[in-house]
Amino acid sequence: MVLTELFGGVFVGDIDAAKDLDLLRARNITNILVTATGLEHFHEGQPNLVYCHVDILDDSRDELLPKLPKCFKFLRQATKKGQNVLVHCLAGSQLHILANSNIYQIKQYL
Repeated sequence: MVLTELFGGVFVGDIDAAKDLDLLRARNITNILVTATGLEHFHEGQPNLVYCHVDILDDSRDELLPKLPKCFKFLRQATKKGQNVLVHCLAGSQLHILANSNIYQIKQYL
């Protein structure tokens, strides 16, 4: 299981972290950004959990750039309220891209 805080309440994790409701609660994660095609919202309907789903193929062939505005909007809305967010996909390739992108620029956008 992978769950890492990138900055200020924005976490990245794998599918196992997204399935673990106790872990999400322990980290005060109330917003989940699913960045993969075909993944379910494991805790849909749970109080105090908000989902946003962005269909991204979990490999290097998908075009990520046009999908970033929706991701950033969701992240911005949550972080402005002081809420924690989990960003997760299936195999981790999109998380690798996010984690290796310029975090300073992402923080400026939020």
